[in-house]
Amino acid sequence: VGRRLTQDVAARFFAPAEVAHLQSLPADQQEMVFFDYWTLKEAYIKARGMGLALPLRHFAFRLGPAGPPTVVFDPEIDDEADTWQFAQAWPMPHHRLAVAVRRTGIDLDVRIEDVVPRVDA
Repeated sequence: VGRRLTQDVAARFFAPAEVAHLQSLPADQQEMVFFDYWTLKEAYIKARGMGLALPLRHFAFRLGPAGPPTVVFDPEIDDEADTWQFAQAWPMPHHRLAVAVRRTGIDLDVRIEDVVPRVDA
């Protein structure tokens, strides 16, 4: 986080419900929630192995105060929301992490055991 982003990025790439949610937040919360959405979307398209062939506007995450994020797909996306589990973490103060897991049955236990900061030579 901390990159200078504008509302234009969300308006161009996020689902309408996500954009509306971002715009409803106080300005000091928008950056963090932007990265919640961005990292969740990136985790999902990477887990599917399709990259940006999956239009980011055609699926929307729901972020709640309790519980993990959930996803809703437009009919254009051939997928089932109940087969996905998402987890998020702040492994370091300026880094947001999102994990997308396709699973059957109950949610898996997702934990970060250790984070080692990158050291540039």
